Amino acid sequence: MTGCALIDGMMDVPETSSQTLDLGHVHAPLLLLPFVARLEPGHYWLRAPGLPGTVDIAKGDGWQSHCLRGSGSCTVSLGDRPQVDPALEMITRVDGRFTCCVDRLDAYAHRTYAPATGQSRMSGAGAGLTDND
Repeated sequence: MTGCALIDGMMDVPETSSQTLDLGHVHAPLLLLPFVARLEPGHYWLRAPGLPGTVDIAKGDGWQSHCLRGSGSCTVSLGDRPQVDPALEMITRVDGRFTCCVDRLDAYAHRTYAPATGQSRMSGAGAGLTDND
């Protein structure tokens, strides 16, 4: 919810480098990083003082594994450069050594997918037989 509130402009983000936005305790700060990185002008930083592994600038393709792990109190502040290197923010491919994990997840997704059929509705999928929208 916090990430959505940030990106939708429902929270007032700092306008100067001396201001901070206190987000309170966050269980998974790393999940907020994409939302904070998309805030205009693109120079907002998510910090979690006291978290082990907190870094000042995310470099290399391993930043996801060490930056903002755990849970803790978080703040958003305006920086002089992007927190995530723009050249690296679109790295989305999983390394080849994790192909077996992707294959396993694909197989699981295939087994759990249920198309919207009358039979699946009778079994209780979705809203079942009632339209409770």
